[in-house]
Amino acid sequence: MKITFLGTGGGRFVMAKQMRRTAGFVVKTKESLIHVDPGPGGLVYLNKLRLKPRRPDAILVSHAHLDHSHDTAPLIELMTDGGRMERGTVLASDSVVNGIDGFIPAFGDYHKNMVERVLVSRPGKKYTIRDLEVTATPTWHDDPTGTGFILNDGETILAYLSDTGYTEELGDAIEKAEPTAIIFNLIFDGEERTSHTNLDTVRSIIQRVKPQVILLQHFGARITMRRMEGFLAKKIEKETGIETIALRDGDVVTLPWFEERTRKIDEFI
Repeated sequence: MKITFLGTGGGRFVMAKQMRRTAGFVVKTKESLIHVDPGPGGLVYLNKLRLKPRRPDAILVSHAHLDHSHDTAPLIELMTDGGRMERGTVLASDSVVNGIDGFIPAFGDYHKNMVERVLVSRPGKKYTIRDLEVTATPTWHDDPTGTGFILNDGETILAYLSDTGYTEELGDAIEKAEPTAIIFNLIFDGEERTSHTNLDTVRSIIQRVKPQVILLQHFGARITMRRMEGFLAKKIEKETGIETIALRDGDVVTLPWFEERTRKIDEFI
């Protein structure tokens, strides 16, 4: 499993000013190409990868905030060759698919009719996408229908929590999965429990499960402006004893994790 982090920025201020890219990340397995949380720039930076095949097989969207969902419709156009091929899967929260509680859908019926399947993610439910088993996990966040995703290709288990604070329900789901790697969207550097991912979220999860590697991304404005990413990664690694990587735009991570193997997109284009 290879993960390419098209963008590692998160939150409204980072997104609006593009202090870091907000393009989401791509997971490539033996049979699949999956784009996860395509915020603004998702289509642009996926095209720059020059992957073969170029089109994603599925788009996973955790919740309706723009830094996660904005480029869903453009990516559907890419996935279906402009609607000429009915193919692919969109797996997304109820807010992204249908719109709820003030959120409008990220794509409408015009784009829904282009894809083979549109699935609403529900915590605890499992989905099959080609060679991947995807399990939706609960979140505690501003979007009440948001989910994280656990991706299992039979060799590697990747847990992506999306934007969430810690809850026992989430801890139970991650502990049960026994992930190889966990991606934390470290919006804040705070220590108190909140409905956004911060140091408390990381500590609480790592008390229950020991992955091979911790991957930090989706940094908010405070962390980005103060250039705290590396400091926070070292702090977490010292506390947990688990190798912790503060990711940069364009980094590529190969799993299973045996040693640090991050590379930049720019090496390939």
